[in-house]
Amino acid sequence: MDKSTRIRSLHDPVIKLIKTHEDAMLPTANNKQPGTGDTGFDLVAVESSVIPPMGSQVIPVGLTVADVSSGYWFRIEPRSGLGFKHNIQPHLGVIDNGYRGDLGVKLYNFGKDKNYLVSKGDKIAQLVVYPLLQPTFEFTDHVTETARGDNGFGSSDNKLPLITKDGSTWMYDDGEIQLTSSLKSDKEWMTRKAQQANQDV
Repeated sequence: MDKSTRIRSLHDPVIKLIKTHEDAMLPTANNKQPGTGDTGFDLVAVESSVIPPMGSQVIPVGLTVADVSSGYWFRIEPRSGLGFKHNIQPHLGVIDNGYRGDLGVKLYNFGKDKNYLVSKGDKIAQLVVYPLLQPTFEFTDHVTETARGDNGFGSSDNKLPLITKDGSTWMYDDGEIQLTSSLKSDKEWMTRKAQQANQDV
């Protein structure tokens, strides 16, 4: 047994599915190369259906979840081509490790002008597998300090440059770039950025 086979047997989960339609296909990645292959595994429609503009339909894939390796879960994700070209997006369904049931995919047509035809055999969404993280939540009376603090949505947009000086060392922060330096060229750059924002240095 070579090294790559041993690694895969230790780390790759197994998802067992029951075939509930004669034309059902197992989720498949286009690129199966170990270590560098595709992340998403395509789900294929087993029936044709029409999704009206600004409407939705549940598209069967003929699969039922029978078992998922401990320590993993998966999610129904979009196929980029359907979204960019046809405004078709799936309901982003989280499939918990303990779920045992049907894998129907609900598709939304966000186009406003025409129906979208899903044909039998079409790839309609992707199944992406994730490791299961189970954090511990605790109450506390103290908040740790961070550069962002309690600033919310858009807090890093158009932030004025902040320059602080510690002896010969200058520290620059504009929300996107943080720079600490004692070099003359860096200080000149910091000064220009502050002047462009009408800030005193």
